[in-house]
Amino acid sequence: SEQAGLAIVMRQGFQTHAESGPQIITTVDGLLAAIQQTACRGYGTAFNEAESGVSTVAVAIRIQPDGPGVGTVSVAGPSHRMTPERIEALAPIVKAYALKLGEIWPLRHKRGVPRILA
Repeated sequence: SEQAGLAIVMRQGFQTHAESGPQIITTVDGLLAAIQQTACRGYGTAFNEAESGVSTVAVAIRIQPDGPGVGTVSVAGPSHRMTPERIEALAPIVKAYALKLGEIWPLRHKRGVPRILA
């Protein structure tokens, strides 16, 4: 949720441009806009945020469709290859894998797989 995401960042603090890439989000308004975009699309993106020259698409793994995330599936690469168009094309594939992992996630716990591996 917006509130949970905001609370985490406020507790940890925003990173600076010196610590991350040039497009890092450094304001509450920017963070809230990114959370809203992610919720609408069903996937998150990062263009030169965590690291300069690297872009990413990520989807939360959920055991229940509207439940909390238990993990993440992401694809990252050089920004010159991971363009907004390429990320948009990859997003449905990443979403499909996240959905599949969410479907089998409970089975791993039932079989006694250690939580760290599940």
